[in-house]
Amino acid sequence: MQFLTPILMFFILGAQGTNLEVVRSNFYKAIEDEQVTKDLLASLDNVTEKEPALLAYKGAAEALMAKHVFNPYSKLKYLSRSKKTLETAVDISPQDAEIRFLRFSIEHFLPSFLGYSNNLEEDKKAILENLGKHYARDRDLVKNVAEFMIQSERCTEEEVMAFKEYLN
Repeated sequence: MQFLTPILMFFILGAQGTNLEVVRSNFYKAIEDEQVTKDLLASLDNVTEKEPALLAYKGAAEALMAKHVFNPYSKLKYLSRSKKTLETAVDISPQDAEIRFLRFSIEHFLPSFLGYSNNLEEDKKAILENLGKHYARDRDLVKNVAEFMIQSERCTEEEVMAFKEYLN
């Protein structure tokens, strides 16, 4: 069965390019499933800087691989790769709330002693300023981002109120 999953991913994603909605769905599954994470990374292997949102998902998936591997060296290797990939995506599209959210969520869960929590405030601000731009295109995404930001407990009361506006 493990052999079939990459083949199915190829037919789902490879034939018509990588579909952002499919990647989003698989990303949430990958959080708890190592094989889905591997398949997601394989499907995003050829993503270029011309697709910054997909590049950000690739960076986030690289961070998820660090969660799934046992070897500390491998963990650090995946995190280092993730950091570079996410930074590139943010540099290309700094106003994209989804990209900022992906970096925020990864940094939120990483232990602070790793030194990769420096962008939380900057990303939170960018998310607040730009999340509304996604509302017409994808209300579920906006709602999920708003819920996560509120639950992260990294927001002021004022910021929580702003995010709650997206939950209606």
